[in-house]
Amino acid sequence: MQRWIAFQPEFAALGLQIVTISPDTPAEVAMMRQRDGLQDIIVLSDEELRVAQTYNLMHENAMTDYPKRKLRRTLMIPTTLLIGADGRVKWFEQTDDYRIREDADHVLTAVRQALTT
Repeated sequence: MQRWIAFQPEFAALGLQIVTISPDTPAEVAMMRQRDGLQDIIVLSDEELRVAQTYNLMHENAMTDYPKRKLRRTLMIPTTLLIGADGRVKWFEQTDDYRIREDADHVLTAVRQALTT
């Protein structure tokens, strides 16, 4: 998440707001925001995976155990989206490897290009 903080002013200059969605509980999200200094980035809890299901971001072949929650559930596909005010996806990138996250500089370049086409 730290890599996005440095780019927040550049995204804001384009009229964009960085929003990250986590499958963690609201309490866990609040703790992460505090711990990682994410006051300028919106971090939402999608504990029931409704947003992930809406945008078809469920990684059906990957399950993970959450022993503290006594839960086993499908992972979300790591995805970066540019969603317009109308709710439509204008650009996206994703990976099947849950350990890989997009580079903010790469995303900024791709978003600039998507906004001009």
